[in-house]
Amino acid sequence: MAENAPMIHVIGLTTAPLTDPDSDVAQLIHRAPLVLGYPRQLALVEHLVTGQSVTLHSPLRTMLRHLLETAPTDTVILASGDPLFHGIGETVIDCAPAGVQIRCYPTPTAASLAASELGWSYSDIPVFSLTTKPLYALRRVLSPDQRVLIYGITRQNVQEVASYLCRHGYDASRLWLLGDLGTPSASRWEGTASELSRLAAGANSLCGDITLLAMECQYCDPRDSRASRTAGLPDELFSTDKGQLTKQAMRAITLSQLLPCAGEELWDVGAGSGSIAIEWCRLTGGTAHCFEAEATRHRDIIDNAERLGVTGLTLCGEAPASFGEVETAPAAIFIGGGVTTPGIVTACWECLMPGGRLVATAVTTESLRVVEDACARYGGCLTEYSEATYSPLGHLHTWRPRLRHVQWVVEK
Repeated sequence: MAENAPMIHVIGLTTAPLTDPDSDVAQLIHRAPLVLGYPRQLALVEHLVTGQSVTLHSPLRTMLRHLLETAPTDTVILASGDPLFHGIGETVIDCAPAGVQIRCYPTPTAASLAASELGWSYSDIPVFSLTTKPLYALRRVLSPDQRVLIYGITRQNVQEVASYLCRHGYDASRLWLLGDLGTPSASRWEGTASELSRLAAGANSLCGDITLLAMECQYCDPRDSRASRTAGLPDELFSTDKGQLTKQAMRAITLSQLLPCAGEELWDVGAGSGSIAIEWCRLTGGTAHCFEAEATRHRDIIDNAERLGVTGLTLCGEAPASFGEVETAPAAIFIGGGVTTPGIVTACWECLMPGGRLVATAVTTESLRVVEDACARYGGCLTEYSEATYSPLGHLHTWRPRLRHVQWVVEK
């Protein structure tokens, strides 16, 4: 980086005004030719600003790209807490032109202040932000006895959050609404999700300008299957068209063969109900492209993803015709349907990144021939799996076998 490259300072603030004019960050703000921030943040430093101040607004990325193209060196962008912890810092870095230096200055976050207030060690506690993700994505981090910290709680959405928790069996969960942490006007409400949902409009008065929701998850609905964060969710959690679903046991095996790693991308070819792609995203926090020729199944994929808190799915059309629409190479490919489509295996192999994994499942004699030929050509291994369920037969019982599965697994 050139020594004379423009410098942008992203300064994290608490909810209290800066009172020490001689501090390093106060001096940066005082000398800045341009200060960007939201109204609440600008109000905290207005006594320090001598340059131009500009209020941030939506769409944020468009505004930042435009401003940062011509922003003078030592421009200051105001943030809350740690700019790189669910804050604006990452967006600034993404939007900054090449050659611009970004330096961030963190202060205690709402998460750290909440943990201090409650006496929680929060190194392993999920932090979820309603400012960057839809509410349904919360489902991915909910599990019995899990502690969760939720950013972005407002007077407008607090009731919706409580109702969502109750609908998914977490109505007995213990909640703490913590407002304006670190200020003399700090507030605290404690109760269950059920109690908060019954407060109706009165819950609005519990929220300050900045409110965080701390939660100890308690699951108590026997009517609803638990959405575990391990591979192989119950089949009843997925809506499906004509049984187009990789069943629970085989799904768990398939995901273990795909070797999901954090942040990676999967292509689910012949996605059906999207179960493999959805579980991949839940396990990795990564992304998946679902290639499904039947447009009527796209609605099932969307519904299943929202029900299970997944946001990283992209719907695509028929494979392999739609492969060219995706710019990035996948780390893993699963061929769950359409393995007998001419050229599908070759096209998948060519798109797969070096070192990537390809898994294909065959249940018919025709698809078995395809994976046998593919294994002979590309290598890997073939494994046969069989499953049977114990069920009544008249007044007795028997084992009923399901279709056998032959799975081809190969690394490129």
